[in-house]
Amino acid sequence: MNSPGDNILQHVQKAPMAIALPAMATGILLADTINIPLWGAMLFLVASLATVWLWRHPLPILLFIIATGATSLCLRRSCENIPTHHTEMEIRLKQLIAEDDDSRIFLADIVAYNKNGKSQNSSSSIRAITSLDTACSAGERLVVNASVHRHNPTTDFGEYMSNKGITGYVRITPDNILRRQNAFSLGIWLQEKAKQRINQLNLSPSTKSIATAISIGQRSQIPHTQRSHYTRSGSAHLLAISGLHVGFVFIFISLLLTPLAALGHGTLWRMLLCIIFIWCYAAIAAFSPSVVRAATMFTLFLLTFFFSSRSLAFNSLCATASLMLLWDGRILYDIGFLLSCIAVMAIVEWAAPISRCFKTSDKEKLNRLRYMLQHPIQGRIKQLGRGIGRWIFTGTIVSFVANITTLPLVSLHFGEVSLWGIIVGFTMVALCSVAVITMLTWALIPIPFLAPLVEFIVENSVGAMNAIAEWCASGESLLSFTLQLEKWSCILIYVAFLLLTLIFWSFSQKKS
Repeated sequence: MNSPGDNILQHVQKAPMAIALPAMATGILLADTINIPLWGAMLFLVASLATVWLWRHPLPILLFIIATGATSLCLRRSCENIPTHHTEMEIRLKQLIAEDDDSRIFLADIVAYNKNGKSQNSSSSIRAITSLDTACSAGERLVVNASVHRHNPTTDFGEYMSNKGITGYVRITPDNILRRQNAFSLGIWLQEKAKQRINQLNLSPSTKSIATAISIGQRSQIPHTQRSHYTRSGSAHLLAISGLHVGFVFIFISLLLTPLAALGHGTLWRMLLCIIFIWCYAAIAAFSPSVVRAATMFTLFLLTFFFSSRSLAFNSLCATASLMLLWDGRILYDIGFLLSCIAVMAIVEWAAPISRCFKTSDKEKLNRLRYMLQHPIQGRIKQLGRGIGRWIFTGTIVSFVANITTLPLVSLHFGEVSLWGIIVGFTMVALCSVAVITMLTWALIPIPFLAPLVEFIVENSVGAMNAIAEWCASGESLLSFTLQLEKWSCILIYVAFLLLTLIFWSFSQKKS
């Protein structure tokens, strides 16, 4: 019987990336806090690498990882090259993210701009705000004569946008568009095709707006009232395609490809096909940043998990997050990335062990097998009932853990907390998964005689989601309230979560 300290040490040794991930995050925060220039970060990186070569010890390796994180952030920020004056620039519209009575807002990139008569390349992300009388669509390239308005970093919104790598915004009107360049975009083309097929279904407006958002990522048609209902019910995250929706696709495809596991190298082919389908889904969602991030995370996780022991899910997750931070240090400030990582880590280290505590003993399994042999029909019915009950029980634990562990971060960033997500979260996720898979199947295989069945499933699943969200949001409730946590309060809560995880580790021995 190992001591608690030995058990914790075993967990750490089996998950070395759990040390590398916070080290890389420390480097990013350090570079951002003291504003390290690129040459300083590179010097730090070279010096730490030389120290690793000369002194084979964990400390210089840790310093090297910290330097890597700092360099990652500095390299990305050095590419944020935007014009500082009114000039001619080429803008690529990537995704329509909002639409109201006066304007449309696109996520866009500055491709190049005129600097003192010369073309200056750029890769800066901005928001393009267009008037309703300006006919623009995602995928277009516009050459405009305008100026970039930088976000004020001293405000909460400006800081949030800067941390997401969106440096400012440009206003586009019919008067300042010099010329248009329609560039083909596979993602936009696939998304429009999927939208056309969704429009073939006879769905109510409230159902169609939500179904389009959760399946292909077009949220601009969702009314403000409906958005408010989902926010107050703690289900707003379902409206934005993220790792959860990619997870729906992965689980569905993985189940369909289960027979491949019986073939030679079947597990490898199954994994590769799952990755291909995940990126096909990312293409249908027009390669929006959140979907690309989620698809990348799933791809890296599947690869690292496949080429390692099955007991290293937590280590694979930390490795995936570390590689994503290495590629772009700015995503450490992305709320979607943080929520995804925290929720999945909590599910792996909290929900899974809790669920295993209620697993059936070998003696009980043997008794159930004997009963099934004696009473085949009744045994099968009871087995199905127990399976459904187990699925609901596990899903409830997963939903509860994910909601509890992400609440502090939600409060910090959005200033509004809804405990309804803990109560109705599992039901909403289950309904959402049914709607997403049904809509995507229809978008890929629009067989006309199946349209009534698809309409029935989507109308009822999304309709139930809307009804639950509206019911949760109706009237005053103690389960939905305004709460803006301070940064240090949020940090202390997650330190407490970390200590609780270490307590879990101290009582569980890691298998070799």
